[in-house]
Amino acid sequence: DVHGQEAVLVGLQPVQGPIVEVPVAGVVADADILGSAGFQDPVDGRKSAVLDGDPVWFAADIGKENYGAEGILKVGIYDYDGLFGFDRELTKKQMVTYRHSTPNHAMVFVGIDRKDDKPVKWLVENSWGTKNGDKGYWAMYDDWFTRYVYTVIVHERHVEKNTLKLLDTEPVRLPAWDPMRSAYDE
Repeated sequence: DVHGQEAVLVGLQPVQGPIVEVPVAGVVADADILGSAGFQDPVDGRKSAVLDGDPVWFAADIGKENYGAEGILKVGIYDYDGLFGFDRELTKKQMVTYRHSTPNHAMVFVGIDRKDDKPVKWLVENSWGTKNGDKGYWAMYDDWFTRYVYTVIVHERHVEKNTLKLLDTEPVRLPAWDPMRSAYDE
């Protein structure tokens, strides 16, 4: 949700320094729009990226609700509310605003598990070696994707035409202190 819009083109406000700056821009959209580009069978005849055999790069908050030894990313995997005795639920927008959650790790989706043509979980290849998960592959559930994935990069052939039109608009510039910049700093 940027300026109350479901999807918008964003760019990074330049930061002065000795390094040559590379312009970065991308579409910020809700999880349904991001998911349709990478994982769901498209309505307009496109083949989704994962089903087409393309790995999909993404940035997420890996520090939340994960069981690293087994490689499981699932909301509610630990019962924090029961342990602490209160509901600590925040919306995704609140988590970003209060810097409770930011995109801090990049991985790739390489597979999808669907039920009734809806995503249930994704096969994720992590970069931390083969010790955790199933030889370095993790299971990410749909609820975790919706809650903690912030950035997805797919080839434009997998993006809906209406979303692609945003690339022709003037981007909203994210200042240096915006928490979403961390998705582009790696």
